[in-house]
This record gives sequence, structure tokens and C-alpha cells, in this order.
Amino acid sequence: MSWKCILLLSFSALLLLFKPVNASISIKINNKPITLNTPIISHKGAQYLPIRDVLYALKGDLIKSRKHHHYILKLPKYRLEATLKPRRNDLSVNGLRHYLPSPILFLEGRLHVPVPSFFNYLGFKVFSTPSKLSIIPKAYKGSTSTAPKTSREMLNKAETLPLMEKDRLLYIAYGKTRSSISSNFFYQKNILFANIIPFFQAMNYAFETTETGFLLTKKHHTIQFFINKNSAKSQFINHQTTIFLSASPIKKKNRYYLPIESTINAFFYAMEWNPRTRTIQLLSIINDIDFITENDRNILQINATHPLTFKNFNRHPWSTGYLLDIPNSKLMLDVTSKKLSHPILQKYTTRQLSPTTTQIKVIGKTNYTRPIVKRNDLGLELNFITALSGLSEKSAGSFTLIGSGPLSPKLTILSKQKKIVIDIPYTLNQLPSKLSARYPGISQIRTSQFKTDPYQSRIVFDLQKSTTTASLEKKGDTVKIQFKEKKKTPPLAQKRKHTHKQRHSQTIKKSHYARSSPLKGKVIIVDAGHGGKDPGAIGLNKYQEKFFTLDIAKRLQKRLAKQGAVVIMTRQKDHYISLKSRAYRANKNKASIFVSIHINSFLKSSVHGTETFYYKYKDRKLAQHIQKQLIKDLKHKDLKTKRARLYVLRHTTMPSVLIEPLFITNPRERKRVLLPKYRQKIANSIYQGIYNYFRYQ
Repeated sequence: MSWKCILLLSFSALLLLFKPVNASISIKINNKPITLNTPIISHKGAQYLPIRDVLYALKGDLIKSRKHHHYILKLPKYRLEATLKPRRNDLSVNGLRHYLPSPILFLEGRLHVPVPSFFNYLGFKVFSTPSKLSIIPKAYKGSTSTAPKTSREMLNKAETLPLMEKDRLLYIAYGKTRSSISSNFFYQKNILFANIIPFFQAMNYAFETTETGFLLTKKHHTIQFFINKNSAKSQFINHQTTIFLSASPIKKKNRYYLPIESTINAFFYAMEWNPRTRTIQLLSIINDIDFITENDRNILQINATHPLTFKNFNRHPWSTGYLLDIPNSKLMLDVTSKKLSHPILQKYTTRQLSPTTTQIKVIGKTNYTRPIVKRNDLGLELNFITALSGLSEKSAGSFTLIGSGPLSPKLTILSKQKKIVIDIPYTLNQLPSKLSARYPGISQIRTSQFKTDPYQSRIVFDLQKSTTTASLEKKGDTVKIQFKEKKKTPPLAQKRKHTHKQRHSQTIKKSHYARSSPLKGKVIIVDAGHGGKDPGAIGLNKYQEKFFTLDIAKRLQKRLAKQGAVVIMTRQKDHYISLKSRAYRANKNKASIFVSIHINSFLKSSVHGTETFYYKYKDRKLAQHIQKQLIKDLKHKDLKTKRARLYVLRHTTMPSVLIEPLFITNPRERKRVLLPKYRQKIANSIYQGIYNYFRYQ
């Protein structure tokens, strides 16, 4: 047999291994049909898409690096850069390493990637059926002139960590938590395994065994690992995904050994190797910075995958700004510098000060008051608050309050207590605790930092007489406070006047509650979660979340409309609407509030209860009213209100909440939500919570 025949037979055998999928399958990117030059292929149960055939639709480029034998995928429109290598399960996306369930293939001169997992790691949504494949890229707002930082060298080694010797010490650490794994690691197929569960338990992760593996949980994040399976289930807040590890967890002598690098990635940590101390240092990833402006409150929210600490918060040596150093953190931002539309603050910049420390610099147009830094579950927040710098009495009874920024004071006259109280929210009190006054009707002036969460200053004027009154006049960064005495009226005339006023007010009060409602004229967006090709959570017997959310939303719409509210539904049928469209609709209609209805799910069926999410500080009161009413009516376990970076909460300008009244994965709560009466009960409870919010606003 000639060598040509052997080559032909080998090539024919190779083609049999890679079977083309049905050629009639329709492919859409951003809801636009595309045509492939090379068909989708199937190999070992996985489907592969030729990546070059979709580059035009994604406006991207694929570059081959002959030096390192890998490919660089550039998608500038979506600020993405990925490093791919044929026959490897791992890839790098914007510097983060991920693991695919099947290796990347190079066949017939084309690079093929597994779907949907490859596009999921790019942050795209993929909807797949036997005859359709729809890929929806993530939306990005902003300039694409600056490419994101990526680690192109990362895939050139089998592992990013060096080879660990058994006779030397080895540690794993995060912040002040440090554990030795010197005697608890081994290599298998060049992958480093270690028993790192005690380390995670030291960081307050809850460990729980299951029939097929174990769970590791901390606050919003839970991962379910399976023995002899290289995939795991991850749940972050209310979102479940399947993640892939470089190898399956191994159980030896009642100990669980995990592939270190892919497990660290699964928990959203970055990693840095310190050869001097022989420590694998875990780092929280700073992935976004939001500048939030609400009334007179300005917050720079530094969002990270894990809570942050800070040190060396000092004034910049030569510019009008401050420097904040954040240890144990890794910077992975699309935008490292941004101008702020603010009268005092100019911009912020970020940089990686050292391999394990990030630095944030906030520059002002002029010198500004030192921000208050606070830790929260999302990372760190810098509160830029106005300082009260002066209170002067230009003439008897005429005061001027001076601030370093805008002021919104609230005046309360307590005649019986002979006091006049002025509360100034979102301010830092730098006034003396006691002041004197020339006005004879004021005995003394007291100032204090009345609250620190949020910051609020209070000025109390102690009066000599109960007849003294005051008025406020706001002018920019100053407030004029004018005192005067009430004019005395004859007792008989005063009594008649009082009786007439009382009768008049009673008449108005009766007519007001008889004919009107606090909901009248309010524009309320009711958002039924998921829909169409996005089913949401799926419970036992394949009950889909999208049908329950739509039914509850329609019932809520009817209740609100009866009270005169203008109700706008994001969807009224079972069709898909993007998160961006939902937020856009709410902002365009200048809604009073935005209410998103969902049904919860969890990896464990025993988990149950009600929780309500918010993001902006002005969302919190609405969330509290609805959560309180739901717990009162449904008698569920109170999982509290929680702050979370959910898209529809971050990108809506009005008070917004996302409600999870029950768990579809819990047998008892699932039985309840199947009943129309119970769904009506949920809608009634949400309605009452909204009613209470507007009533007591």
C-alpha cells in the first residue's frame, strides 16, 4: 500500500471522529442570522463552532502568535481579549484563567471552540436548541480605545505556579488568614492538588458533605463540587452556572483534594505566588467602580469579588486629591481612569501599585473634605460628604450656615420644648459643639454629628420663649437662618381662628382619604423576570420561573391600577427582553419606582425563605417596606434585604428592588406557588408594601 493511500485512509478516519452537525441549524449573533463557511462539528458529545466564521459579526480579529503557538482573540467592541491554545482546556479572558469542559480543536486549518461554554466565559448569553443557536454579546458602554490588560504569557506553561517540592514548606493565604498545606498536596497529570478545605473554613466558608460530593458556602456564593466530575455548580446571589475545573476533586482517607488553580478561579480570586515566603497569595479582584449620586450624597463604590480593606489613605502630595491603597487586591477594570461629572470632583485613576496592592486616586477641581471610607459586602465605598465649616450671626437673629458643598437642611420647630432643630443630611459637622448668640430669644446653640450611617449633622437652637420661630433660605453652599417672634393675637380671636382651622382641616382630611390614594398618578414599572428563551430557575417536574413571575406581575398590575397608579409592564407575554431594555424602559418613562419579580432557587432543596435585593441607597426603604410586608403575610423565613450589584438595580435611576418571595427548589414553597390563590397572596403583599412605601414617604 502506497503512502498516499495510507494518508487518505488516515484522513478519512479523522473525519469520522469529527461529525458535522445538522447543516440546517440556524445561527444568530445579536439576533442577526449569519452563515458559516465551515459547519458546526460534534466531537465526544460536545459541539464546536469555527471561531473565524463569527468574527465579522462580532467585529473582532484572531491573531496567531508563532512564537508562543497560541491565538489571540480580540473583540474591541466588547473590550475583550482572549488567549487560546489548541488541544488545551484552559483559556485566558482579560487576564483571568478559565477551564472548558472540552479542549479547543484545530481542524482543517480552522480553530474550533466548544459551545456554549466558550462564549459563556466571554460573558455572552447563549441559547441553544437542536435547530437554533443564538449568541447575545454583553453590552458595553464607553470608549473602546484602550484595550483591556491581559496576560498573554499565561498559557505558555502547564501551570502558572512553579513545581512544588515535597520537602519544602508551602502556604496558602488571604489577608491575615494563612494555612500550611506542606503535607497535604500532590501532583496528578501535572496538576497540583491540595486539601484546601480547612483554609476556606478558616475564612468562614461553611463546609457540608453531600451524597455526590460537598458544598462550600459564604454569604451570596455557593459552589457544589462532585467527586470524579470536573464540573461544579456555582450559585452567586440568584444566578446559577456550571463551571469547569482542570480536574475532578479527589477523595482520599476522608479528605478532599481540589485542583488548586481552577478552584481559586471558581471562587473569584486572583492569585500571586510569593517565592520568598513560599505562599500562594489569594487576591480579591476589583472589577468595577461606580460613582453614585443621590440628592446631596456622592459615593465612589469600589466593587470587588470579595470584601476589601484599606490602608495609607492620605492626601496626594502635590494635587487636590487623596490616595487610597487597597492591599490583597488585583485590578481588573475595563476603564482605569474616568472623568466625573461633579462640581467638585474631577476624576479618579487606578493602578496596580504592587503585585498585591491596588491604588485609587481621586482628584478634585479644588480642595475637598477628606472622604469617609467604609467597608461593605461589595468592596469599599468612599463617601464624599459636605463639611459644615461655619455658622455666623451677621446681625441679631440672622445666621449664615456655610458648607463645603451643597446643603439640604430640614427645619423642625418644637415650640413646647422651646427648641428649633435643623438637620443637615450627608454632612460632616466641623462646628464647635456649643455656640453663643446675640439674639435675645436664643439661650444657646448646640451642634453634633447626629448620625454616621448615613452621615447627618444636627444644630439645636435652645429658645427663651415658645413664640420664637425661624425660616430657611438656601443659596448654593450657604443657608440663611432667620429668627423672629410670633405676633400675639387676642385670646378670643385666637380661639375662633383655631376652631375654624380645625374644622377645615378635618374636612380636607376626610375628603383626601375618601377620594385619593398615595399611589394615584405614580408611574410604576412591574418587571416579570426572565421570559421567552430565558426560562429562569427550573424546579422539580420542570416548572419554569418565567411563568410564575409573569402571573404574579399581572396580578400586581391589576391591584396597582385600581388605586390610580400608571403601571408599565416590561413584558405581558412569554418573550425574551434583555436586561438593558428593561432598565431603558424604566428610565425613559421616568418611573417613580421599579419592581422586578423573581422566584428563587438554590443548590440545596432545604433552603427556603423570602429576600429582597437593592443596590442604590434610595432603594433601601422600598426594599424594607416590601420585605416586611411579605414576611408578615407569607410567614416565610426572613432572609432580610440585601445589597447586590444586579443589572436592573444598578442601571435604573429611580428606587428599584428585585423580589425573591420563595424558592422553587424547596418542595413546600413549590407546592404553594403552584396555587393561583397563593400567587394572588404574593401579589397582594407586594402591593401593600408598595402602598406603605408611598404612604409613609
